[in-house]
Amino acid sequence: MIYDAYLPPRQKVFEEIKKACVDMWKTYDNSYGYVDEKIERVEQIRNEGADVMFLLNMFHHTMKEYIISTLSPEAKDYIKYYNKINEEGLNPERDN
Repeated sequence: MIYDAYLPPRQKVFEEIKKACVDMWKTYDNSYGYVDEKIERVEQIRNEGADVMFLLNMFHHTMKEYIISTLSPEAKDYIKYYNKINEEGLNPERDN
């Protein structure tokens, strides 16, 4: 049986991270529709598993860290949870 090791964040946290990413994309040059394409992709992401992390991983590490620094403590806690699962290979559904 295949398990999804990542639980999604609360919808409030998902929306917060999504908004922070869209706001960051809006600071980029959209001369060739680059920003529009990125925002369109962001809008397609749903709050399933750890898909919210795709939003942050669209950015260079430095920008990603900046965005994270602007988030609420709850959003930062979710990112820490994701990183721990990712680094240690834990599965909350299987490893209990």
